[in-house]
Amino acid sequence: PEDVKKYVDRFSDTAKILMDSFWPGALAIIFPLKDGSDVSIRLPDNEVARDLIRAAKVPVVTTSANISGHPPATDAQQVLMELKGKIHIVLDGGSTRYRSPSTIVKLKDGTVEIIRQGIISEVSIRSCLENSFVKCWGFNDYGQLGLGNLNDRGNSSGEMGNNLPFVDLGTGRTAKQISAGTYHTCAVLDNNRVK
Repeated sequence: PEDVKKYVDRFSDTAKILMDSFWPGALAIIFPLKDGSDVSIRLPDNEVARDLIRAAKVPVVTTSANISGHPPATDAQQVLMELKGKIHIVLDGGSTRYRSPSTIVKLKDGTVEIIRQGIISEVSIRSCLENSFVKCWGFNDYGQLGLGNLNDRGNSSGEMGNNLPFVDLGTGRTAKQISAGTYHTCAVLDNNRVK
């Protein structure tokens, strides 16, 4: 966050929450500047990219590694094929962690607008800002996970982490305590109600 403050005119609490929650990672944040323009900033989770940024000792300005409207490139070979001689060098950090692009959000007057939906879902972004969602996993034979169906969660490849669905606790609500058992999952909310 301190490095970002050097380059943006307004640094909001919303920006800090998003950076603390998703950086380093696949979230680019567009900040407004005084002259009416914007700047998009991202701290990647790729170690090779971060090593380059540290070694440069200045911000690294770059664009996407694909032509607008084309699928995202996920490795150096795809970048070279996509850009067909339009670039002079590629720093090969291996395949990208995800097959989806980064998510891009725009901050303006305390609001967050999703510019491009990527690997980080809008629900994930909204939940970290509103503190009104929790993630649950396990057996769900009786609907005890509160997800609106009877599907088990977290028992198959690719179902954990960002892929888990959120359970909405209600606008502005936070969970103080969560209890889960064979046939139940309960959250004690900040207003002492149980859901």
